[in-house]
Amino acid sequence: MCYWRWLKRLESLRRFEASDGAKERHKILTCYEQYGEEATTKAFGASRKVVSHWRQLVNDGRGQLAALVPGSTRPDQVRRPEAPIRSWV
Repeated sequence: MCYWRWLKRLESLRRFEASDGAKERHKILTCYEQYGEEATTKAFGASRKVVSHWRQLVNDGRGQLAALVPGSTRPDQVRRPEAPIRSWV
């Protein structure tokens, strides 16, 4: 294996290990593959649509588990206060 590819894989594993959300998603995906849709829905409450989305993320990430790390939920555009700031002099 090429050195740079090995470093990218190592970084991916570190990001995965640092994320509790990614570990939970991996556990749900593993359960889905072993036991099927009905058992996974009962055990975790994750629908088929959500599991399919997570599988697609892993496939798009070339099998790297870091693709399961949840992204930011902050909106792209955040409102700024419109009231003028008064100076207390």
